[in-house]
Amino acid sequence: MPFVEGESLRHRLAGGGLPIADVMAIVRDVAKALAYAHARGIVHRDIKPDNVLLSGSTAVVTDFGIAKALSASRGEAGGTLTSIGTSIGTPAYMAPEQVAGDPNIDHRVDLYALGCVAYELLTGKSPFGDRTPQKMLAAHLSETPASVAGVRADCPPALAALVKQLLEKDPADRTSSATEVLRTLDAVTGSSSSPSMS
Repeated sequence: MPFVEGESLRHRLAGGGLPIADVMAIVRDVAKALAYAHARGIVHRDIKPDNVLLSGSTAVVTDFGIAKALSASRGEAGGTLTSIGTSIGTPAYMAPEQVAGDPNIDHRVDLYALGCVAYELLTGKSPFGDRTPQKMLAAHLSETPASVAGVRADCPPALAALVKQLLEKDPADRTSSATEVLRTLDAVTGSSSSPSMS
């Protein structure tokens, strides 16, 4: 991997939530990286602010150390990268199916984690970040986080809705792809840059 000069997103978040324009740009860059990886059959499995580096005006996804080929995650060709019932990831950003150790996880675990990151970028804290790791994991399985719109009044409704959909417990109810995330962000950008009617 090439050297990336800059700071981690974790460092940038030290002061709390970020401006909406910055949130949109960072989520867009991470979604582009995920779309690229997912199109090649790779699931990152550990998307979090610590694994996003900010270099100039670009966010770069790093640390594919626990990334997994989809073929291996489905047990094809003798794939055994994860045992049944084993959870791998960071508790604050793990999808429910990842917490449960489901051996059939797919790219949607990264979309859930992206939702957690977007939530944190907007509110200054991860959805269940005020708990112990064990209680975080339980919350990912069973609790709905507080609405972004309730915490961040200036958040565009379509962006709050995207974050909510990314954080759906059932993968089938989540935004289906990183490409769809990009389309939604384009729509949010288009609606927020439209001139107001007088």
